[in-house]
Amino acid sequence: MVCAQSTDPKIQKKMEIAKGYYGTGEIEMAIQELNAVLTIDPKHTNARWMLGDIYFNKKDYEKAITQYKLILSNDPKAPKLIYSYVGEAYFYQQKYEEAIPYFDKYLAFTDINPATRPKNVQMKNSCEFAKVAIKSPLPFNPVNIGDGVNSENSEYLPYFTADGNLLFFTRLLNGQEDIYVAERQDSSSWKKATSLSTLVNSKDNEGAHGVSADGKFLFFTACNRPYGLGSCDIMYSISNGKEWSKAEFIGSPINSASWESQPSFSADGRYLFFTSDRPGGYGGKDLWVSTLGANYQWSKPENVGPEINTAADEQSPFIHADGVTLYFSSNGHPGFGGHDLFMAKKINGKWTAVRNLGYPINTSGHDGSLMVSLNGKKAFYASDRKDGFGKLDIYSFDLPEIDRPNQVSYVKAKVVDKKTNQPIDVNYSFIDIETKTPIQNGITLKDGSFLATLPAGKDYALNINKKGYLFYSENYNFKENFVDKPYELSVSLSPIEIGGTTILRNVFFDLDKYELQPKSYVELDKLVQLLKENPTLKVELIGHTDNQGSKSYNQTLSENRAKAVVAYLTSKGIANDRMKPKGMGDTQPISTNATEEGRALNRRTELKIVGF
Repeated sequence: MVCAQSTDPKIQKKMEIAKGYYGTGEIEMAIQELNAVLTIDPKHTNARWMLGDIYFNKKDYEKAITQYKLILSNDPKAPKLIYSYVGEAYFYQQKYEEAIPYFDKYLAFTDINPATRPKNVQMKNSCEFAKVAIKSPLPFNPVNIGDGVNSENSEYLPYFTADGNLLFFTRLLNGQEDIYVAERQDSSSWKKATSLSTLVNSKDNEGAHGVSADGKFLFFTACNRPYGLGSCDIMYSISNGKEWSKAEFIGSPINSASWESQPSFSADGRYLFFTSDRPGGYGGKDLWVSTLGANYQWSKPENVGPEINTAADEQSPFIHADGVTLYFSSNGHPGFGGHDLFMAKKINGKWTAVRNLGYPINTSGHDGSLMVSLNGKKAFYASDRKDGFGKLDIYSFDLPEIDRPNQVSYVKAKVVDKKTNQPIDVNYSFIDIETKTPIQNGITLKDGSFLATLPAGKDYALNINKKGYLFYSENYNFKENFVDKPYELSVSLSPIEIGGTTILRNVFFDLDKYELQPKSYVELDKLVQLLKENPTLKVELIGHTDNQGSKSYNQTLSENRAKAVVAYLTSKGIANDRMKPKGMGDTQPISTNATEEGRALNRRTELKIVGF
């Protein structure tokens, strides 16, 4: 406030007193002194400016506008910035039509501070967006998820496992933030939430977390810790299915001397998105991403890019299990005021245009974070709505179709030893058959279980293996036939011993042909590896057909298919005398031949151990 004002000592004294009250937070006393000044001199610009700012900060925008407009009408040399303030006050009242002329007036001046121009351009663009969007409200009926999770305290930042059976969230209790977990009771309710292990929660605050799709990896934010690298750092803990490990800092290069928070771990276990104000960004807080390498080391974080990040703040990233849809909050993209919720998708390596989730999902208030269910139909957020149990509660609502991610399913498996029926820990991998690229690799929990998400659009081979056992395989052709349902497996892994068998479910032939399809090579190369690791092993490769066609035709076809598999393995260096092709025709079905699904199961290639 640098306007020339009255030299009246009494006014100057009251202005000094008002500034003192304002500086110490004694707002009502400051207002009293400023009104006294304006009683003496109604055209005192600095007094009205300070009074307008006080009302603005109190979010009493109507009174702020009154004071700002009086400056404009009383003072021919009124500061140009007042036009911006009036526009901003109208904006936060959702009076977008009234705000636009004031932003236009301010931006028309050629001698304004260049640093203020981007914000005013952004706010004007937000007005143009919001005045249209607010006239077409989206269906929005939030439902409180219940007292198993919500309490008289604040609950926020919901994060689900892919199967929706576990919900992790932050609870603020007596000024203390801790991470809690609730287990699903039925389709509409939750068992009473419990505080996570004391190896994770401490006497300090823990929150702003992200969880892996299987619930095995927890990433969270811890601030002002003795061994942290910055003001806030990311920590992690790992579950073995029963208990959590002692939380540790994720370390450099993700943590730095800057502020890092709000981690979101991709469902394929490869990427960690987070928020940071580190150097090299586009504004205050930006979204960054680090890649987990094959050596389990994190890469140097990369800025997500200017399509997402702005000169303002982007926060609260949530990368959906489809691997391409990113939800986040921002006050830098056109919106309704404060932080709005946005989404974008990564297609062919580039982010699409950012999309505001619309009104009334977004409002002129601060809309902080969002989590979206695996099928994309439900979104979850925290709100202090009047129908809640306390302060902030967690709610769900139907996400409009236009804002939904791509389709995703999941595979949930339990692996046991075929002979003992006891759980065993194994390695598993999902491979893109078309590109031969591993999509996900992992190790089961101690109880032999794992959960993995599979986005639509690819043909996946699943391989489950453990030293001393025959591998197990499945095929999920989501490129041609995606079904929106979970896939649950009970896998019995056969020890490597005479009589042990496994079905090669990723060996493919064209209809009525016995030439191997190239996509079979992914599975057959796994078999080559198995035979080389067990150089004395002797096996039969057995072909089976469905019952369509004559007995003799099916017998010949099954024999030729088995021979084709042996020929491929021979070409990869496996001695021919270790393998015997065999055809069984349609004599050993494992399912009905009355349906196409059953016939597809009957058409198979099987491996059987016959000697060492």
